[in-house]
Amino acid sequence: MIKSNMLMINDKRKKGEPCKILYLNHAAYIGGAEVALLNLLAYLNQSRFQPVVLAPEGQLAEKLKEIEVRWIPIPRLAGLNRYTLPGFLRVLPSLRSVLFEEKPDLVHANTNFSSEYAGVLSRLLSVPTIGHIRDIEPLGRMGRWTIRQNTRLIVISEAVKQYLIREHVPEHQIVRVYDGVDLHQYQPRQSPFNEKSEVIIGIVGQIGERKGHKYLLEALSALVPSYPQIQLWIVGKEPEQNQEHYTEQLERYIKEAHLEPYVTWWGFRTDIPDILSQLDILALPSLQEPFGKIVIEAMAMEKPVVATTVGGVPEIVVDGKTGLLVPPQDARALRQALERLLLNRETRIAMGIAGRKRVEHLFSLDQNMQHTQQIYAEILRDIK
Repeated sequence: MIKSNMLMINDKRKKGEPCKILYLNHAAYIGGAEVALLNLLAYLNQSRFQPVVLAPEGQLAEKLKEIEVRWIPIPRLAGLNRYTLPGFLRVLPSLRSVLFEEKPDLVHANTNFSSEYAGVLSRLLSVPTIGHIRDIEPLGRMGRWTIRQNTRLIVISEAVKQYLIREHVPEHQIVRVYDGVDLHQYQPRQSPFNEKSEVIIGIVGQIGERKGHKYLLEALSALVPSYPQIQLWIVGKEPEQNQEHYTEQLERYIKEAHLEPYVTWWGFRTDIPDILSQLDILALPSLQEPFGKIVIEAMAMEKPVVATTVGGVPEIVVDGKTGLLVPPQDARALRQALERLLLNRETRIAMGIAGRKRVEHLFSLDQNMQHTQQIYAEILRDIK
């Protein structure tokens, strides 16, 4: 199939036709990986690359229809382990038949789970595949093998790259491409509450134990007696399939600590730039974070960040210059960092300006697009 792919690609080049890229996504909901995919598709050079997306029916499919990208429905894809192996094997024939029918020049799997399927398909059909590794989680023996079958693995941070190397993935197979932020959409703007007396701290993202909301609430509880003007905005929701019931735990803590007047729940929002424009500080007290997309979004909006020293976050935040870094699971250190910024508006402003410059230099969507499309071109050129 590699030889036939090469003939088709050469024929398309001669005719000036775009190469077909099939994007594979394991889930129907819209999380960070899906937002990154939608950004990629919105700015993809479709004169060179023709996108087709395979994903379960749901929120992502509706967004794909809005931006007029062709979508093919598939079942939800589970991760691979000895318990899910039968389901994994049941789905493969349907994916294989789609690839036979579509004859893509390249498959780009958008998540860890879908990268496992792409690896097997690459092995079965000899089609070039990219696995986009966006999370740090144990692969297991079978997952380790399937991931390595991909032609190339894109990682979103140096932290994710080192995790793959620890999982015995060859370094030459891995290329780091930082996620990017749209600098036109995330443009600093004056808050509608510019004359407000309160200081608003925000935590934005999926609600779950990994994000460390509990430690932020503990820090808030310690700050409130001295800073009654403080407000905390919780933006995001807990995934429906999540079994942690973490939201209930947080609500219970807020009630017991009498924090109701200081906390606002915003739920899932699509107007993140507007939300960020109203914050004074972004907090990301995660226990584990492969990158931290919301951090570059906040920095693009000239907001200082208080975050934990986990995963890819220290690659983004320059401690003391664009924000403050603290150890994970340390509410006391988190309180001290927040207090330092609460007390000094000038520091918040200076860190925000420095953060915007850093994002422009390293984390723009334009850079992300250039690097990704360069990888496509290299893989397609190297097929022999």
